[in-house]
Amino acid sequence: MAENRRRLWLLALAATIGLGGCSSTLSSTPLEPTATPFGLSIETQRVEAQAGIAVAEGLQVASLLTAVLEQLPLGGGRLPTGECKNGVETTIDVLNPEQLKVTIDAFYDSACKARFVHASLKTTFFPSGTLVIDGTSTTYNRRGRAIGYAAFITNGTVSSSSAHAVTTGTVSKTPAGPALLAFGLTCTLASKNDCGFGGVIDSVSSLSKSLGVTAAIDGFTGSGAASGTASINAYAGAPSKLKLKQGSGDSWIVRGGTLVASPAGTFDEQVNQKSLNVSGKIDLKDAAANARVTLDFATRIGISKGEVRSIAPAALAASFSTDATGTGATTYSSGSGDRIVFFVILPS
Repeated sequence: MAENRRRLWLLALAATIGLGGCSSTLSSTPLEPTATPFGLSIETQRVEAQAGIAVAEGLQVASLLTAVLEQLPLGGGRLPTGECKNGVETTIDVLNPEQLKVTIDAFYDSACKARFVHASLKTTFFPSGTLVIDGTSTTYNRRGRAIGYAAFITNGTVSSSSAHAVTTGTVSKTPAGPALLAFGLTCTLASKNDCGFGGVIDSVSSLSKSLGVTAAIDGFTGSGAASGTASINAYAGAPSKLKLKQGSGDSWIVRGGTLVASPAGTFDEQVNQKSLNVSGKIDLKDAAANARVTLDFATRIGISKGEVRSIAPAALAASFSTDATGTGATTYSSGSGDRIVFFVILPS
């Protein structure tokens, strides 16, 4: 019971670190013809690259969810008081027997000089096994500028063998909004860890469309090495028409749009529990689009070695990369490219 309670208390924290630039859970532009006789269309290259980025960020959220557990002695013991350890500073204040205030600062560097994410959570755990978390977080670039603000709430339940919780929230570019993204994260933590997530952008000015995504991450870990599977559905629709809904189990549903991509595949990851860092590789295939997307990722580095290739014949179509805050660029087979801002590909 105590271990599952610790897990639920930190469900929202995973969102603050892994979803600090939270637009990671977004889809891309709608597909035109999914493939041409001689390669992939630019639209296909763009949407598959965006889907790969979304899976990378979702996997980090799921893995950080469990990575923080051993760092916070919420079941008892000495409470951390803000000492820098492996690039993380944690403080816990006991408000009353049922409430805690948890503050976590994660830094780019191990000496805790350049802040990456600042998170504040008020947790309430009732004797019945019900949990409520109210939280906020701020993400910073390496120059120390705040570039993203998240607000969220988690509701969960605990049993003797597992824990289940649902986190919903928004991300804005300024402290008072307006919201850039609405997101949801649902996790079941037991002998096998599974999470589902979804996100919707109401509209993107350069596209005059709403964008959305749902995804499932299965078999992730919170410490050491692991391999698992991931699948994603990306959608596009008219402005303000996409709606994010919680589905059955850990799933999420986007309604009101058109399905534009459905890649699925595998991942390998390495989780450093002490520094709250997740790194790994992703390999996804979308047979309907004749496309394959691969990339490397790390929490404090971002996306690297991102590539979109045609499956048959095998040929490189696009390359892409970002830093830890989701700022980067794509280059397509035509020689053209797009900016990536907050992990969202913005067509030129």
